[in-house]
Amino acid sequence: MNRKDLRYLINEQFAGMAKAGTFSKMQSRAHPELRKILKQGHSDNTLEESSANSEMSQFSRSPSGRKVASAGSKIHSAGGAIYKIAEDQTGLMAETLYNISEFVEKLGGTLSSIGSLEEGTSVVEALPTVQELKSLQKAIQRLEK
Repeated sequence: MNRKDLRYLINEQFAGMAKAGTFSKMQSRAHPELRKILKQGHSDNTLEESSANSEMSQFSRSPSGRKVASAGSKIHSAGGAIYKIAEDQTGLMAETLYNISEFVEKLGGTLSSIGSLEEGTSVVEALPTVQELKSLQKAIQRLEK
């Protein structure tokens, strides 16, 4: 029940009592009914508001969501550490480590920013792509040969 419907019901209740000349007599009986209607309208609005928030948004505000964001920050930092190691390497190893660091930083950055999602944005857009993962796998396989 939305607010417009709720107002309509309340107005109808009072109008009916006024027409019947029983407003003062029925006021004591109508009061509990109106309270019930108001409570129902409030709980319906609360349900509408909570369903408007995505499950991801609700998760990001929870204690578990904050823990995931914290872990994401650590993953992002690990990507930075891998990047520094890549600076000491040469050739294919350096290139592969740079790519790994980029992938790890992107993943960690996405997880760490899970709590700062804006309405209409998607975590999926910030995640590394499947193509990036496949490229990493191929580069690592080349190093193993």
